[in-house]
Amino acid sequence: MPLHFDLIITADSPNRTAELRLVDAHGSQLAIRQTDFQSIAASSLQGLFNLREYLRHYVEPGRETASVAEIGVCIAEEVLGEEIFRKLWESRFEWVLLYQSNPTSLSFEASSADACVGLAV
Repeated sequence: MPLHFDLIITADSPNRTAELRLVDAHGSQLAIRQTDFQSIAASSLQGLFNLREYLRHYVEPGRETASVAEIGVCIAEEVLGEEIFRKLWESRFEWVLLYQSNPTSLSFEASSADACVGLAV
């Protein structure tokens, strides 16, 4: 099982979709997923993209841990999908998340539609 993964995300903001490709350290594709964020509940989207504010404004005190777990399930099932999540889970190691916007240039503009997420274990 590889000890280094890159999750390459190509976003299509107007259509609210993203293509996620999981590749190993050599660039070989291990899994691919097309995620439609329009199909994810609005409350879950709040938690996905701004967890701290979601917990502060929408979650009852004492339910924070359960809400974080629910967002984790959403990430695994609705964003990553079974194939990508299974590959990551099989590694059975702790992951380190590195976000690199627009990995083909030195520009880190917020409007970039491409991202590379490195997962090292």
